Amino acid sequence: MKHSRTTSGLLVLMLALGTPPAARATVAVTITADNGYAFGFGDINGVTSTITGIENCNAGEIANCGGPETYSIPGSVDLSTTYIYIAAWSDDRTHQGVLASFTDGTTVVNSGLVNGGAGPQWEVYATGEQMDISCVADGCLPLSPAGPPSMFGMNGHIAVANSGTLWQGASSGFLALGDTNDGTGTVYGQICTSVMPANAQWMWRNPDPVNITDPFTVGGAMSCAASQGQEYLIFRVGPIGPILDGPPSDTHCLFNSLAKKTAFKSSMVRSFAECPSITYPSSNTRTRSGADACKPVVPTETGSGSTSYEYGGSSSCTVSITPSVRNCATYVTSWFNTPPLGLPAETCQVTRIKLRCSGIFQSDGITPIDDTDDGWTLSSLLRFTLDDQVGGDMTVIDLPVSIDLPIDPPGSLRLDRSLQEFLLPILGATGAALPSCTTIRIVDLRIVDPDGFPFAEIGVSTR
Repeated sequence: MKHSRTTSGLLVLMLALGTPPAARATVAVTITADNGYAFGFGDINGVTSTITGIENCNAGEIANCGGPETYSIPGSVDLSTTYIYIAAWSDDRTHQGVLASFTDGTTVVNSGLVNGGAGPQWEVYATGEQMDISCVADGCLPLSPAGPPSMFGMNGHIAVANSGTLWQGASSGFLALGDTNDGTGTVYGQICTSVMPANAQWMWRNPDPVNITDPFTVGGAMSCAASQGQEYLIFRVGPIGPILDGPPSDTHCLFNSLAKKTAFKSSMVRSFAECPSITYPSSNTRTRSGADACKPVVPTETGSGSTSYEYGGSSSCTVSITPSVRNCATYVTSWFNTPPLGLPAETCQVTRIKLRCSGIFQSDGITPIDDTDDGWTLSSLLRFTLDDQVGGDMTVIDLPVSIDLPIDPPGSLRLDRSLQEFLLPILGATGAALPSCTTIRIVDLRIVDPDGFPFAEIGVSTR
């Protein structure tokens, strides 16, 4: 972690001459880091005002209520072009990260995803200019000069990053978003919430997103060479004026919907042919109340036939579809052991689909289905009404989605996956990342056998 804090300060303010911008509220910026950082603000081309020299030398200086520092961006500054910059470096011991928040007194914006992933986002650039902490022994050799960087040095790196388009956002995987400040983190505990919001998210850079899963911890894949080789880092976000104003009104989820998150759960009953049907071009009997009907009962037919598979006497079959709002890049595959899908790092609806069916037999009614019966699918037709990040509220054309159903164990079908996995090859990464404001209507949902015939559909039954 970190270890007595030394502070050297330099405040330089350079405001361009000309018509002053309309006055706004002062923006308060609160930062803590593991271990050292320098705060500055300016425009897209670099820092024009900077305070340098914060070194957190023990854990209390990071996490206690007197730990995080707060700075001001004057109301006279034109926020429509203003960027916040944070240079950061660590002692290469145990953990490393930056946590930040800024507010104009009305809107609070934190490190992590901004406005649900819409509009300007945090970015990072690796300078490769290694710095160490002066007040604690460094965790990795060789030792490097202690920070902080100068404003001139920071602006030189910013110019290189701008000219080479080298800034990296969370969607690239290089800007790593870690624990939120809510006390549930695996790396960082909760920082004093009277100064740092609980939904602020730790940030650092991951030099190798494919092979490093925890860039916040030095050791293992995040080696000394990987940690030292990229520091110091420069984080930035802006222009902060539009961010504080919030996303455009047409992206605000204005269509009528249920007020709370809802999930879907149903039994999958046998799919029987309607009346009339291919087998029965017209009804051939009546119920006791006089309604037209067809008999005997037959499975749902297609032009080439119907299924020969059956439910057994002790069969059961249920399906559930459960949405949640998460960071698509990090959590979309959290309930099974597969890597992330490469979706954008933004707040989105992640949709979990679970199916459990047992007691399914071959046509003899005795032999459970097994690997020789491979090819079962969950076939659906879905209608998405959503708050598109660009176009606002809209309803997408009905989308057919087919999901393979493994046989596990014999006689049973099992599924526990995310809908995003199956939307990805159809819609691409940005399309599969459903907005957090999304309603999914299930137009059709059925189990289809290996021959392509309907076997079961959503419904209820008694016996």
